[in-house]
Amino acid sequence: MALSLQEQEVHINFNRDEDCAQMYCSDVTWITKMDKLVAKSPEFYEVVAETENGKTYRFPKRLISLRSSVV
Repeated sequence: MALSLQEQEVHINFNRDEDCAQMYCSDVTWITKMDKLVAKSPEFYEVVAETENGKTYRFPKRLISLRSSVV
């Protein structure tokens, strides 16, 4: 059963003392983006779990980036 747009979500989790982050996606746009990263860079990105509604990925947390908006 497909999830509605309001039910699709993305969660990124990591601990300060660990090098890797985990990302759970049930948003199909983000699943597509992450699957492309897994295929392109399997040394950094991997699928660690998959369910009917989403996937969980693991990758180095140093690859997480936040940007300020440019006005």
